[in-house]
Amino acid sequence: MVTDLPTDPYVPNTGSLAGSASREDALACIERQVSHLDTGVGHSFCVADNDTDEALGTAGLWLAPIAAGRATAGYSVAPAAGAAGSQVKHSSR
Repeated sequence: MVTDLPTDPYVPNTGSLAGSASREDALACIERQVSHLDTGVGHSFCVADNDTDEALGTAGLWLAPIAAGRATAGYSVAPAAGAAGSQVKHSSR
């Protein structure tokens, strides 16, 4: 999923993954996401299919501006998630 995610033209413009992310790029991205909790930058989540546990996208809560009383949240759905991605965006679970 992480190598598929940046094939969405929007993702490379908003994150740290290049449009042609290799396996090594994907692993480095995952390490960066994990480190955000340790450094207090925020919380990263993988959104997965409830039945198959297949990764479909990501979600995050970013706390860098918390001192100013703000935080930001975002999500991305991998293009290969297809119709399942639409359900992720609108799921109430």
